[in-house]
Amino acid sequence: MKRAIVIGAGHNGLVCAAELAAGGVETTVLEQAPAPGGGVSSVEVTLPGFVHDHCAAFFPVTHAAPAMRAQPLAEHGVEWIAPERVMAHPYEDGSAIVLDHDLGSTARSLDRVSPGAGDAWRGLIERVLPHERAFVTSIFNRLPPVGPALRLGAGLRLDAVDLGRRLLGSVEAFGQALFDAERPTAWIAGAAMHSGLEPRAAGSGAFGFMLMLLGHTASWPIPRGGAGRVTDALVANATELGARVRCDASVERILVRGGRAAGVRLHGGEELAADAVVATVSAGPMARMLPDDALPERTFRALRNWRYGTGVFKLDYALDGPVPWAAEEARSAAVVHVAGELHDLTRAAQEGNRGETPQRPALVVGQQSQYDAT
Repeated sequence: MKRAIVIGAGHNGLVCAAELAAGGVETTVLEQAPAPGGGVSSVEVTLPGFVHDHCAAFFPVTHAAPAMRAQPLAEHGVEWIAPERVMAHPYEDGSAIVLDHDLGSTARSLDRVSPGAGDAWRGLIERVLPHERAFVTSIFNRLPPVGPALRLGAGLRLDAVDLGRRLLGSVEAFGQALFDAERPTAWIAGAAMHSGLEPRAAGSGAFGFMLMLLGHTASWPIPRGGAGRVTDALVANATELGARVRCDASVERILVRGGRAAGVRLHGGEELAADAVVATVSAGPMARMLPDDALPERTFRALRNWRYGTGVFKLDYALDGPVPWAAEEARSAAVVHVAGELHDLTRAAQEGNRGETPQRPALVVGQQSQYDAT
C-alpha cells in the first residue's frame, strides 16, 4: 500500500487526507498545533461560555467549492444556518445597503440609497442566476477553466464578453460600470475586501461579485456551534476513511532521496517514511522544510522571496447585549461591513499596502449570535 504524509491539519490538509484515504492510500496528517483545524476552529478567548470563531466564521465558499461540497459534513454533525440578512453596509448618516438572501429585498435596499441601483443589480443577477453553477465552477476549477468557461459563455451569449471583462478588472470599475454611483460600488467593494484585494486591484471584481452572488444562492452560512464543528466533521470523515491525524507533531524537514519525497523528520528527530508528501503550508515554511537541491534554484528563490500581502487582525468581544447600530438594517445582519464610503475603503487598503496602520480601517463584524444562540 502506498503511504502519504500530509503536513497541516487545517481544512485543506484534512480534505486532502480524506481523498487520499478514500483512494486506498495509507495517510498520516501531521499538525504542529495541539489541535487540528488551524483557522477553522472555535475557542473560548474572552469570558467562560463565550465561543468565538478563531479565524474563519462564514462559509459561502464551502457551499460553492467542489472539493468542500464533496465532503459529507452533514453526516458528521454539521448543521448549517443560512442568515436571511446576510450583510449590511452602513453609512455615517444612518443609512445602509443590505445583501439579503432575497433578491427583491436587496434591490429595494439599493434603490433607497441610490435610485436605479436596485434595477441594475436585479437585472445582472437574474441574467447570471441560471448559470450560477457554471460561473462558480469556472472560478474553482483547474486552470485554465476552459470547459466551465465555455458553458458559461454559451449561456450568457453576448453578456459573457462584457461580464468577463468586468470580472477580470477591479471591483471599483465593476461597481461604477454597473451602478454609476459611489455607495452601491462601496457595498460590493466591501465584499471584495474579504480577499485582501484593494478596490482598484485587478481580479477583485470577480471575488466581490462571487460573494454577493453566493449571498443570494446559499447565503453566507454559519455552522451551528461555531467553525470548529466543520473541523470536527472533516477529522471524523478522514479518520473514518482510514487516515490518522497526529497533533503536536511539528515537521522540521521533508526528506528527499533520488529526487523524490521519501518522508519527513519531526522536531525531536523522529522520521516517518512516505511515498508522497503534501505540504499545506505557505511559501516561507515550505522553503525551510526542503533540502537545498530538492527544487530548481529559480523555484527555491521564488519560495524564499515570496512577498506576502497585507495582514488581517481580529478582535473578539464578549458583549452584554446587541450592538446598537445607528442603521436599523445592521442590527439584524449576520455580517456588518464597517467600511464607509468608497474612498474610505480605498484609502484604508492603500495605507495597509504601504505598511501603515489605516486611520479608518475597513472592518468586517461578525454577529453570529444573531442567528445562533450557541
